Amino acid sequence: MTSFSAFALTVFSEECRWARTGLAVLAPPADPEAVMRRIGNSAFHMNAPYVTADNLQRTLNAVATVNDADKARAFLDMGAQGIITDHPDLL
Repeated sequence: MTSFSAFALTVFSEECRWARTGLAVLAPPADPEAVMRRIGNSAFHMNAPYVTADNLQRTLNAVATVNDADKARAFLDMGAQGIITDHPDLL
C-alpha cells in the first residue's frame, strides 16, 4: 500500500500488520529513517525530479514517475529498487 498520507498509512498498518507500506513523497524528507520509525513505512516512493543518489542509498525506494527507459536505467543504476511509470511498455 502506498499513500501520500502518513496518517492513512499508520491506520492501514494497524489494521493490516502483514502488509508493507510506502510513503509517497514529492521530495525526500531530511531524515527518512526517523519518518520510517514514526509511521512504520517500509519504503519511500519519490518524485523523480527530487531524487539523488544519496536519497536512493538511504532507504528502500521507488522513483515516480519515469516514462523514459534511459532515465529508468539511470535511477536503477543509482540504487532505486523500483520504477513507477505511466508507460511500462516503453521501459
